[in-house]
Amino acid sequence: MFHYICYGGWAEDETGRYVYVYDSGFHPWQYWVTFEQACALMPPKGYVKAAAAPVGVPTLPGPVEALSLAEKLSYAMDEGLTLGEYEQILPHVMASLEACECTNENRVAMWMAQIGHESMGLKYFEELADGWAYEGRADLGNTQPGDGPKYKGHGPIQITGRENHSEVSKWAYSHGYAPSPTFFVDQPEKLATWEMGFLGTDWYWVYARPKINAMCDAGDIEGVTRAINGGMNGYEDRCQRYERAKTVAAAFLPAAGLPPESAMVINPAPSGTCLTGRPHHHSENPPPDQLLLDMRAEGLCSQTLIFAVAEKLGLDAHSIYQSARDSF
Repeated sequence: MFHYICYGGWAEDETGRYVYVYDSGFHPWQYWVTFEQACALMPPKGYVKAAAAPVGVPTLPGPVEALSLAEKLSYAMDEGLTLGEYEQILPHVMASLEACECTNENRVAMWMAQIGHESMGLKYFEELADGWAYEGRADLGNTQPGDGPKYKGHGPIQITGRENHSEVSKWAYSHGYAPSPTFFVDQPEKLATWEMGFLGTDWYWVYARPKINAMCDAGDIEGVTRAINGGMNGYEDRCQRYERAKTVAAAFLPAAGLPPESAMVINPAPSGTCLTGRPHHHSENPPPDQLLLDMRAEGLCSQTLIFAVAEKLGLDAHSIYQSARDSF
């Protein structure tokens, strides 16, 4: 079970193994995928219902002091890339850590855990799914035909939707990192490159979600997961990665690691981007209008259900929805 799809069937013949999908996100509503495709979708889209404690940290490949910074990055990222690739991407990682104000071990470890999960160890800078599930998602600013696949997740933190691509563009242009205020709207694939992909991370971590570092300081993995994901998807993997990263985090502090090739300074701002609602903990018992505000709709079926419930309760769902957007 995933956050807007459900596996409902299975078939196997001489051509391979297949899984039948029911998809509430958008057309087509039902389709077959190969077993391998289904497995590939699980890490970035998997849903973990209950919080899970770490089950142990793998052994380092050698004494910490004897490892190069690239080897430590490889360990923290669970070896998603080759060591040579981590050596190449290391300057961009260091620049992003500085831009994200990761000035203590908790922040570094959380950055490694969250970015490592979203990108599968910096391996993927583009969402594996085709993006059609986002088609027509007004909450993401996807108002034009083809916006869903065009503005699917890009960069190591998976910036999604026309609106977020637009906000990153304006921010990057204002800081001199992009040549135009619509750069990533016009060329979203640029946000999927090593050279520019971390700009999405820097913008989101400090500007769009300015409370993330405070949660890092408190070791609040759940809070940061909700701020980045909007739910608890992949929580167990994020916990495991956090435990790994803590063992090498000190090496990536500004005074300890390699100086970034180009330090990017970000000034936090009080406002951020829009989501369909705020995440909430299952133990809370808010009133109906607050529940509607907190819901994060995943696909048209969920949105339709939310508005139908609101109508039955005599609530103005559209005003609540807009309040949710404004609150971010």
